[in-house]
Amino acid sequence: MKRHLFTGVLALALLGAAAIAYADDTSQILKAVDQLQAEVAQMQAQIKDLAAKIDLLQSAFAPQVGEAQNKARQKKMRALYEERAKADEKLFTDVQLKQIEKLYSVANAKDKWNSDEAKTNLAVVVQQFPKSNRAGCGVLYLAQMEDNKAEKEKLLLDAINNHADSAYGDGVQVGALARFLLAEMYRKAGKTADADRLTAEIKDKYPGAINHNGELLVNP
Repeated sequence: MKRHLFTGVLALALLGAAAIAYADDTSQILKAVDQLQAEVAQMQAQIKDLAAKIDLLQSAFAPQVGEAQNKARQKKMRALYEERAKADEKLFTDVQLKQIEKLYSVANAKDKWNSDEAKTNLAVVVQQFPKSNRAGCGVLYLAQMEDNKAEKEKLLLDAINNHADSAYGDGVQVGALARFLLAEMYRKAGKTADADRLTAEIKDKYPGAINHNGELLVNP
């Protein structure tokens, strides 16, 4: 009887010790989990702070990055203008080329834009030198200066159909920009199908086409 009692007491003691040991282990595990969770929370806070700083830096430098990209596009696309200029050298004499540039330069002057003098000079370039690069640029300029919608559409279509390979010194392609402007005009008039067709033509025929700020006319 005493032996059984002793055995029972010993068993209870062992169970108690095991329970205490288990409790201690569980406590250590819980502490480790709490510490790990605290470290994770700290890391998440640091990551959030770092992301906010990155966003701030991107916002601060976005204009400079965008401007650099635009200038790079203009530099790349300028080759199209240089190619057309060389072609004109074979079509016209030096005297004619100087005359074309003198007439055309008026429209490029900020204080002359949309003036009667600019419109007259551009019309002379188009009429007297229709195969010149500047004639195509001139037609598109005249379209942008025109307020009458029917006449504007006519000029834009002329630029598209007869001067698509002309290019400005900043790399803008007449065929591309004329389509872009006409697509905008059609979209405002509710001619969505025609606008979409022109936009698709820009993507297909003029990949990388830009406006005068060096921005892409349409996304790739």
